[in-house]
Amino acid sequence: MGKEINVFKEISSGILYNDKIYFLCDYKLKEPGWYLYLIFIPGEQHFRSINLYSYDLKNGKLKKISGIESDFDRNYTQWHRRGASLYFICKGGWDKVKKETLYVIFEYNTVSGEIIKNSINESEKLYDKYFRDKNSFQGEDKIKLSGILFHTGILPEEEWGLPEAADYSGMNKKNLKKVIVEFKGTWAFRESAYRKIKDELSSSELFEMISSMEQIHYRRKGLKKMEAENFFTEWKSRLYIEAEYKGDKENSTKKVSSIHKTVYQQNKEQLIQLLASGIDPDSRDSEGLTPLMIAAYINDSAIIELLLKNGADINACDNKGCTSLVYAVFGKSHLAIKTLFENGATRSVNDKTASYAWIFVASTPLRQWYLHYEKRTDYK
Repeated sequence: MGKEINVFKEISSGILYNDKIYFLCDYKLKEPGWYLYLIFIPGEQHFRSINLYSYDLKNGKLKKISGIESDFDRNYTQWHRRGASLYFICKGGWDKVKKETLYVIFEYNTVSGEIIKNSINESEKLYDKYFRDKNSFQGEDKIKLSGILFHTGILPEEEWGLPEAADYSGMNKKNLKKVIVEFKGTWAFRESAYRKIKDELSSSELFEMISSMEQIHYRRKGLKKMEAENFFTEWKSRLYIEAEYKGDKENSTKKVSSIHKTVYQQNKEQLIQLLASGIDPDSRDSEGLTPLMIAAYINDSAIIELLLKNGADINACDNKGCTSLVYAVFGKSHLAIKTLFENGATRSVNDKTASYAWIFVASTPLRQWYLHYEKRTDYK
């Protein structure tokens, strides 16, 4: 059967230099803990690494620079720059005599790429020199945690260069499918499970997963059903798009009559021809999805703009009450979220819970990105 693996990913504040943001990331993979009467027994830790990263604002590329041998607490992380050298603080333990936290200060030279870990004594000197004055923490080059999350929350997990939780679970394909269908584990573990098996799933397998999910959800009662409602809505929607339209994506030159498939294939030329022939840009499939919802899900801002230009309804709802904005959230589609908000998408359009995109994005890495662009739209 294997085991569930929890993902703990903590990101620090950072510093900006030469159009690059530098920050730390503490990444842990652990089994869930459990209680023995009133005593909590932590789960086994399978992996941990603390890394210094840079994010290039010009090209949007993330780079893992080096591992850091130290403890980590983002509340202690502070930054300072002198020339091309960046100094950052990590926890260095506890002084039992003075009863205070010890600091370790690292120096990273952005030119040579060298990282120096200073001794506790040397770190104390550097702390007095660069960090003792609290005002030195403030400046245009200091980036708050929210700023780091805004830029990095849109990045695919593959770009971080970190191991997948699913790889440590010991689960085969069948059991990883159950993780999704039966709503097991944490959000991060389910996402990892899906990334691991997604390319192997055929359309028929995806439809089988939807059917199993519907049967399980039908049997849920009361509070359990309410708690699983949002999960059910999201995953049924995601699996349906992949099951219904992925079959033809392999052959992107194939002529298809469905505007939905054309959008999924990201065949802009074919889409222009279909729209010019008079096809309805708000055509519905069997689940009530419009082409705009699919464009939002696959994160194609150019096709979104084209559909809107041809009269697509930006706030249309599918059979479950989900809008294109909700589908952008389902797809982790940051460009689609930005484009939809800039063109007047509303966060909710009726009283159905599923129409509130915030419910689905609040606990995901896209949170800061969503909040930033939501504020640019007048919802009154």
